[in-house]
Amino acid sequence: MLLTILISVQLSCFQPEVDSLIVQGRICRTDGNGIQSTHVINFSRNSAAITDSAGYFSLRAIPGDSVVLFHIAFHDTSLVWPFSGNLVYLVMKEKKYRIPELKIFPWGNSYSDFKTAFLALPLEKTLAEQLRLPVQTDDAIPFWLDRERVSNPVLLLTSPISYLYYNLNKKEKSALKVYELQKLKPQLAAYEEIYNRNNLMQITGLSDTAIDSFMVFLNIRKKNGPGSKEIEIVEEVKRCFELYQQEGK
Repeated sequence: MLLTILISVQLSCFQPEVDSLIVQGRICRTDGNGIQSTHVINFSRNSAAITDSAGYFSLRAIPGDSVVLFHIAFHDTSLVWPFSGNLVYLVMKEKKYRIPELKIFPWGNSYSDFKTAFLALPLEKTLAEQLRLPVQTDDAIPFWLDRERVSNPVLLLTSPISYLYYNLNKKEKSALKVYELQKLKPQLAAYEEIYNRNNLMQITGLSDTAIDSFMVFLNIRKKNGPGSKEIEIVEEVKRCFELYQQEGK
């Protein structure tokens, strides 16, 4: 048996190696047009080639070799090199890439056209608008800080505990007063700007020494508050000044 193994090894060592041949081929689409820049790799012979503009290539290979075709726009194709002819035709199938939908809008050719058309688009409704829920505005007054709602007799009938709490509790009453003062802060600033010393001197024409007496007289008799209009306050100052002069102050 040892002799048989030695003879078979010796016979295999003396077998001539089959030489690879330079073969030609053409890679085509399914419609018969050639595919350019396709990589043709023979893994059995460690050889490769790239197709020309018409899809032709030359490669070192023999029938039975494992060959793979690569192209970015086509599916990779693996094959065993065929036993036919000098020029071999191979077919590759195109890949189909899924891309997002492309929408074309009639927005003109310039940025100003785009801006005008974009600003004219209707706004999408919010979930609250779709459900027709009441809209909460920035200047909405919380229930417990709305004096009209808190002191409304309807609240006494519907929720007597809440009515008594918001109207009798010292903490809630103080919070309501603070809120109302904060709300009147801009009006108070405008009100004090009209009643300031320099402005009263311009309206009445009184001197720096005489204005103090008139300001005391005015503070006792004025009726307009921070919610009054500027013209009403100025007219009141003028009436009080006339009365001040009539009394010979």
